[in-house]
Amino acid sequence: MRSTFGIFPSFSGGFIQKTPSAEARRPLATNLYEEETGGLSLGKPHPALFLKMMEALGLQENHFQRISLLPASRRYRRWLDEVTLSPSWLEGTAVITIFVEGSIHDRKEIGDNPPAAPPIEEVLRNHFLVRHHQLDPSALDLIRAHYLVEHGHRLDAWQIVLQNATSRASRKRVYDHLHRSLDLWLAYREGVAKEAGIRPS
Repeated sequence: MRSTFGIFPSFSGGFIQKTPSAEARRPLATNLYEEETGGLSLGKPHPALFLKMMEALGLQENHFQRISLLPASRRYRRWLDEVTLSPSWLEGTAVITIFVEGSIHDRKEIGDNPPAAPPIEEVLRNHFLVRHHQLDPSALDLIRAHYLVEHGHRLDAWQIVLQNATSRASRKRVYDHLHRSLDLWLAYREGVAKEAGIRPS
C-alpha cells in the first residue's frame, strides 16, 4: 500500500462527491468510513492505528507534523492532490484506489481462484517490521484492520474502474494516470533512499 499517513481519507473524499454513479459511490464511501472510523474492523481510525505502529518503532505523532517534503516527494504529493481534485473522477479513483491503496498482489488475490488467505497471526509474524525491526506484533493493528476488510475493498476498486472505463479513450486515460503515478512514486522512493544514505545494491 502506497498511501501516506492521515491523507488517504481526504483523497477519497475528494473524488467520491464527483462520482456520478451511486453504485460506485457506495463502496467508495464504505472504504472512507472504515478509514475514518474503523467501524468495519477494529473500531479505530486507520491514522490512529498507523500512529500506534509508529510509536512502537520509537516515532511520535509530532514526527509527522510540519514536515518538509523532499523535492520528489512534493511532486508526488502534488500529483495526488491534482488527480483527486480533477473534475474527472474515474482517473482519480483509479490512482487512489488501485495504485495508492493497492499492491502487486491484487491480480492474484481478487482473481477467479484466489489463494486461501493465511491466518492473520502468521501474516503478522512474517511482516517485515517484525522480521527486520523486531516490532512486537501487538502493535500491528493497522495490518489486522486491513486484513479484515481489504479483500472487499480491492475487489470493489477494480470493479468500479473496469465497469466505468468502457471506451478505449477512457481506458487510455486511466492507464496514463497510473503510469504517471508509478513514475512519480519511484522517483519519490529513490529520493527518500538517497536522503537516508541507502545506495542501490
